[in-house]
Amino acid sequence: MRDDERGVHLGGEDYLALARRVAVVHHAAQSTWEAAPPRTVTALNLQGTHEVIELATTARGLGRTIRIVAYSSTLVAGDHEGIVREGDLELGQGFRSEVERSLYQAERMLRRASADGPVTVVRPSIVVGHSVTGEVDVLDGPYLYLVVLLESPVDITVPLPSGGPRLRPLRRRAPGRE
Repeated sequence: MRDDERGVHLGGEDYLALARRVAVVHHAAQSTWEAAPPRTVTALNLQGTHEVIELATTARGLGRTIRIVAYSSTLVAGDHEGIVREGDLELGQGFRSEVERSLYQAERMLRRASADGPVTVVRPSIVVGHSVTGEVDVLDGPYLYLVVLLESPVDITVPLPSGGPRLRPLRRRAPGRE
């Protein structure tokens, strides 16, 4: 399988064999990095989703059903303030970035595709936000380390600097926020 700016390429028979064989596609390729070039964000978030839907459509034409499980993000809520439930997508929100806009558009594509076959969209959370609002400003750095610790086996060896950990609480303040 090759992937480039025009999409995933399989020979005709290989593609059809895949459509006949696969029962579930877990679509987790996406860009949530705000500094990524817009072209990269669009390619991953929209073109990738389109190609997964296309594979499921091909399978239906062959009498098969492929369930799509797509991993998204709460970034689809854009600038919406307030509670966002798992089924919420059309919130009248605006978008602050290509990442937010493209993830929203990808979910819209998946909703349309769900009229023709089984689609599950999950928006996994990796951190817990503010105790009252649930808001999270940073989704990288130490949070990624936290995910590794929480998802790893109990007997994991954690490398620490010599002399023990030197950890201090760090709180970022954003203008106009608590």
